Amino acid sequence: MNETLVNVFLHHLEALGATWELADNPIAARLTLLHYLNALNRKDILAWEPEALSLPGLPEALADIGLTLTPTHRRNLNPELLVGVTSADAGLADTGSLVLHLAQGQSWLPALVTLHHVALLPASRLFPDMTTWRRAWMATRPGDLASSIIITGPSSADDIELHPHRGMFGPGRQHVILFYD
Repeated sequence: MNETLVNVFLHHLEALGATWELADNPIAARLTLLHYLNALNRKDILAWEPEALSLPGLPEALADIGLTLTPTHRRNLNPELLVGVTSADAGLADTGSLVLHLAQGQSWLPALVTLHHVALLPASRLFPDMTTWRRAWMATRPGDLASSIIITGPSSADDIELHPHRGMFGPGRQHVILFYD
């Protein structure tokens, strides 16, 4: 993996106000996620189906520490579910953006309606920019681009007096766990 690409991506994430952790492999990423979620002190987490989260053994590990992944169905829109967990289909290094693509067992809800979004990103899915990602995507999945969103940092808006506010129109906190796969 290109370390320069990783460093550029992480630099842009920080500039956007997001936080991140870098793990050496999927097992370390799973432990990092468990530690991070446990520190948030929330027992129920709105999340994609475990198979879509790219970390083998995650459901069992979560159960071991008393955390529950709530599937993303509209009927599960509980205001108490303040933390959302997704995987990212791509990371765009030049902007620190995440690309999420809808598929079976996935929804945009954990990334857009919770107050805190945690995204898992395998380092092999980092791209220098949107053009490079789009070319790679269209080569393998032509016509499937309409079911994707691009998220660039935590939600941020300014009021009429230009005072900044986080979380007005989406998650006010974003945390990315980037891991080598």
